[in-house]
Amino acid sequence: LISQKFSDQQFMLFRHIYGADLHLGSHVRAYGELASGQVNGRDIGPQPPRQRNDLALQQAFVEVSAPLGDGSVSLRGGRQEIWLGNGLILSIQPFANIPLSFDGVTAQYRSPSARIDVLAVENVANTEEVFGDSANPGRKIWGVYGSFALPHMANDAVALNLDPFYLGFKSRNLAMAGLVGEDERHGFGARLWGKAGPVQLDTTVVRQGGSFAGQDVDAWAVYADAGYVLQSSPLK
Repeated sequence: LISQKFSDQQFMLFRHIYGADLHLGSHVRAYGELASGQVNGRDIGPQPPRQRNDLALQQAFVEVSAPLGDGSVSLRGGRQEIWLGNGLILSIQPFANIPLSFDGVTAQYRSPSARIDVLAVENVANTEEVFGDSANPGRKIWGVYGSFALPHMANDAVALNLDPFYLGFKSRNLAMAGLVGEDERHGFGARLWGKAGPVQLDTTVVRQGGSFAGQDVDAWAVYADAGYVLQSSPLK
């Protein structure tokens, strides 16, 4: 049994990641990362492979890019990390010793006032074995995430951005709330973030539909974070 007292466990996590970035001209890029994570302590017990992993191929992708208008478009295939927006919808989940990565294809458009990401991936199933991680065909993620700068107002005192998105998710044999079955979700939403004078805001609204274990899913969620900048004071 593992002690439930943190003072008895005294975990110490150690993560190291090594990468190489090769650019073949100005439009082709090959990138790779190796990651390893260890856990030490008095009473660590069994640890999930995202905490203890001897050696993993964290990223290995090829990217082809080209200019488009006032921005650029790129296509990336292989194992890669993905972070959308503020990380609330999809991220690498950096709290784990081994960051989350994905196998599949993504496309990106970048310009001074817009960002668009399109993805069709499977999340990587981690193991403790050396190079034992593999794509998880039972867990698929797809969708599109955009971010657009709205017109600035009041001499840039109001600078807001709108991020509309759709994200689909499908998982086989998902266990939740005492049930086990196929889970398929479709999330539509938008994020409004930026500043309005001294107010800093970040609000996301999501509507989710789909099914789990043969039952319908219909849900709403609102996430909001706001701050006020004391402009005449060094305090925030």
